[in-house]
Formats: sequence, C-alpha cells, structure tokens
Amino acid sequence: MKEIFYQLRFKILFLIVLEMVLFFGLIFYFLVQKIDKINDEQMKSYGDSLVRNLAEVFSENLFLKDYSVLQTEVNFFGENNPAIDKISIHSEGLADIEYFSGRLSEKSADGLLFSYPIIHYEKSAQKIINLGTVEIRLSPNEYQTILNKEKVRFFYLALFLIFIFSFVLYFLIRRSLFSPVLTMAKGMRIIASGDLNHRLEIKNKDELGFLAREINKMTDALRESQQIIENKNRSIRKAEESLLKNVSDLEIAKTKLEEERNKTFSILANLIDPVIVINENGELMLFNPATVKFFNFSTKDIGRKIIKEGNQKNIMSSFSLDALKKFFKYPFNFELKKEGEKNLNVVEELTIDFSKSENKNNNTEEQAIFKIITSPVTDVNGKILGYMKIFYDLTREKSVDRMKSEFISIAAHQLRGPLTGIKWSLFSVINGEIEKIGENLRGYLSRAYDVNEKIIRLVDELLDVSRIEEGRFIQSLAEVSVWDIIKEAVFSVSALAEKKKIEIKFKKPKNEFKIKADLEKINLVFQNLLENAIKYSFERSQIFIEIMERRESAEDFVQISVADSGIGIKKEEQPKIFSKFFRAKNARRLHTEGSGLGLFIVKNIVESHRGKIWFESDENKGATFFIQLPIIKK
Repeated sequence: MKEIFYQLRFKILFLIVLEMVLFFGLIFYFLVQKIDKINDEQMKSYGDSLVRNLAEVFSENLFLKDYSVLQTEVNFFGENNPAIDKISIHSEGLADIEYFSGRLSEKSADGLLFSYPIIHYEKSAQKIINLGTVEIRLSPNEYQTILNKEKVRFFYLALFLIFIFSFVLYFLIRRSLFSPVLTMAKGMRIIASGDLNHRLEIKNKDELGFLAREINKMTDALRESQQIIENKNRSIRKAEESLLKNVSDLEIAKTKLEEERNKTFSILANLIDPVIVINENGELMLFNPATVKFFNFSTKDIGRKIIKEGNQKNIMSSFSLDALKKFFKYPFNFELKKEGEKNLNVVEELTIDFSKSENKNNNTEEQAIFKIITSPVTDVNGKILGYMKIFYDLTREKSVDRMKSEFISIAAHQLRGPLTGIKWSLFSVINGEIEKIGENLRGYLSRAYDVNEKIIRLVDELLDVSRIEEGRFIQSLAEVSVWDIIKEAVFSVSALAEKKKIEIKFKKPKNEFKIKADLEKINLVFQNLLENAIKYSFERSQIFIEIMERRESAEDFVQISVADSGIGIKKEEQPKIFSKFFRAKNARRLHTEGSGLGLFIVKNIVESHRGKIWFESDENKGATFFIQLPIIKK
C-alpha cells in the first residue's frame, strides 16, 4: 500500500514541477519580450539618471577649481561603469575635461548622448551658480550586456521560485489528499478485522470526507445488521430453552401470572380517583374502592348489566355519565369536551354539587370537578373487549385557575383607575391646559403619556382575558356589515402603515355580507390582525385583504383573509400561536414589547361568534390569517 502511495506522490510531484516550469517559462518569455521592447526607454532613463548624479558629484570640485581631482573623478566613474563610452565637462574659461573608454576613439559618434548642467548653490549669497555642463555617451552594446546579465539573474530566480512553489504545492496536496487516504485505509483495515464501532475521523468537506461519511454509514448499517442477527440468535436460543421447560415451569409461570394479576388489582384498588370498567355486553366488570364514594356500587353488582340493550354499539350514549345517572349519589352536571369516533377516546367534564345533596358525609368542599376519559379496552388484535372510564380530579386546578382569573380581574381594576388619572393629567399638560411649560418637559411628559397608554392597553387585555375565562366577554350582538368593519379597521391602522410605507390592498366584494356580532369586539379582531401584519412586515411591502363567500355543512360563511409578506412563523411554534402570553422568537426579536394576549383574545372573540380562525405561514415568507363567520340569512 505504501509503495503505491510513494509512486503516486512522485508522479504528482513530477506533474506539479512540469506545470510550474511551463508556467514560469511562459512568464519569463513574455517578460523578456517586454524587456526588449522597453530597452530603449530604460536606456534613456538610465542615462538621464546617471548624468544627473555625475553633475551633483562634479559640482563641488568644479566650483573649487580643483581640476586634477575632478579629472581623477571623471576617470574613476568612466572606468567603473562599463556602459559609459565618454564623459565630458564643459565650463567657461576651462579646457574640456574628458574621459574616453578603450572601446572607441575620440571622434566616435556611436551611442546615446546625455547632458546636464552643473550648478552650485551658494548658501552665503543664497544664489545658484551655473558652473558648466556634463555630457556622457553610453554604449548600447555594454548596456545590453548588463541587461542580459539581469535576464540570467531573473531566470535563476524564476527557477528557484519554481522549485519552492512546487514543493509547497506538493506538501499541501499531500496533506489534503494522501493523509486522509492513508487514514481511511488504516480505518478500513480495522473495520475489516471486525471492529464495527471504529469511525473514520476525517473532517474534510470534499469527496474524501463524503466517502468517509458514507463508509461510516455503511459500518453503522453493518453493526445494526449484526445486532439484529445477534438478537434473532438470542431469541432462537430463548425459544429453544422455553420448549425444553417442563410442566413445573408452567406451574411457576401460572403462579407468577396470578401474582401479577393481584398486583394489578392492588394498584387499581389504591388509586384515589374512581375507575369503572364494563365489558362489551354492557356488564359491570370492575371498579375500585374510590368509585363507591360517588356511585351506589357494591361487589354484588359485578356482572350486572348497567347499559341499555339498544345503546351498546354507541359508546357515547351507552357509557356516558347520563347513562350512569341512576347509580350516582350526588347531583351533578357534565359537559362533553371531546366526542368519540369509532375507537377514539371520549372526554367529559363532571361537576358535582355537594351542597345540594343529602349525602354530604364529611366533604369539606361544596363542589368537585373531574375530567373523565372513556376509552376502549382492546386485545392484541384490536378487538374491543369493553370500555374503561377513568376519573381525574381537577378540583384544585380549577380552583387555582379561578383564583388566577380573579387576581387578574382585581389587579386590572386596581391599576386602571390610577393609570387613567395619570393619563388625563398628562393629557392636560401636553395639550397646553397648564401654561408655562418648557418644550423639554413637554417631551418627557409625552413619552410618559405613551408609556401610560401601553400600560392601560395591557390592563385592558388582562381584563379581556378575565372576561373571556368568565364567559362574559361578548356583551351585545347586532347586525353589522363586514365591509364597514374592514374599512374601519383599515382606517384605524392607516397611520401605522404610512409610517412603514406599507400599502394595504383590498377590494369591495360584489355582495354585501352581514353578520351578527358585537361590533366593538369584532372590530378589535381585524384591528389586531392588521396591526400584527404591519408590525411584522418589511418596509415598502404590501398587505392583502380578501373577502369571499364559503359554504360548509349547509351553512353560508363569509371568509376574510389578511395576508402579509413579513417575517412569518416557524413551523415548530405554530401550534402555540393562539396560546395565552405566547410570542414567537422572531417576533420578540423584532418588537420586544408585547403581551402575547392579542391572538388569544382574537381567537376567543371569533369562536364566541360561532366562527373559526386559522393561518398559513412559512418563516420569512409572511403569514395569512383566515377568519370564517356565519352570514345572516336574507
């Protein structure tokens, strides 16, 4: 395996080096071509730079008229720069100081000629003195020789970079390719040896990582298959052991079965809530001691038919509390909470009034409330053997709920009076009824007024929740126009929509729909839905309102939908959206303020008008709320 990888490494290294040679070779070729093209420009630039430097060097000795030193400097620079053929210094009243290289005679005219004035700055007189001119003649052949040497240097530099980049690229490829492959090969050998719990720890997000994850999945599947086979083998061994048991084992099993049965009856007998079981023929089969507290049952009634003959096929009529009324000790009322269809559970709520009974015994409470679940008892094949009625004592829970509602009502009433007083005091100050008030103070008071409005709105919502739970939220019903309600709701939120530049689109339906409703409460429904649509929509978006007629179960309904294109509602949070005090996470991030009571109140208002409300939504794709209300027949 290692020899294969070594061969692969050297092949890849060879390809990398070859590719880098070709790449840098092309770059070198084009650079050389470019260098040849700009050769003349570089020659001129080099000459101009050189003649300026010589003018600065020669200016001091020329000003001091130290001509012997000046001649020495000229010869020095000429001899040490092979590109220079001639240097000449021209100054008034002075014979030319010149240098000629050995490559040409004094009268030769080959090469490029450059000149530059020699000047000296006199600090004491603060003036510039023109001392003369320096001229140089450069040899194109010598400059080209220097340039060729630079090309050779560049070639070796490029060759060095080729090898550096090749080895860096090779080690990078080795790290990202060969190491994971070797790790994978080692892991596969471990798995092949029988260790199916081994995992290939390769974190790459490329094809190798994908292959490793697929191998891990395959290993998991093999391990699961192995476990299934082992379980089946154990089951077979157990079956064989069971077949080898003798009659004494059967007796032991029978004894244990009796013990388990007695345990079951003991558990049932110690339950503090009543449990009643009847068979498929309507005969009383079982009840626990707690049942005797409420029913006139005794052990003599076991096997007694307590269900009418004609109702045995209908669980609702045959085993409802109404059918067992004659066996009950106390006056009671019950309410059906969930109807049973086929083999589904039936849920009832029982309220017992001890105060009206002659058999009060030692009951300290005047009332008891139970949640009763009636469910079918079936065998392993799903055949119904009978029905079981289980009582759950809700007296304490209902009492707590009632006390909570009373607390909310009392707290809301206690808060509303003082807050209303604060509101009107602030209102008087803000509207100038109290004179000589500064603008800064007016701003603070205005903010206080807004906060007070929010508190009052929260109190109103708490009061609405309290009235809903007490069943006295809807006050008066009257015939109202759906179109008028929608117009009023749109008008009430128009300022909020204009602030976010949101357009509300709706069209008057052809038919006039009228419903029987509490106008104040039904207005609250659509105002709340529109406010939510605006608050949780993006700026410059649109809200659509649609009104249409629906017919369901031989009854006509008007359906109103409010659709936005805002933040939407997550799938996992949708079942809670109509719950009391619930707000979705994305809604809390966008608007931190809010009580979470709006949609709870809206749902209860709609259902109080014999209507229904639902919605459709995807996160970041908006939400559409639908409301159906019964239409008044013409």
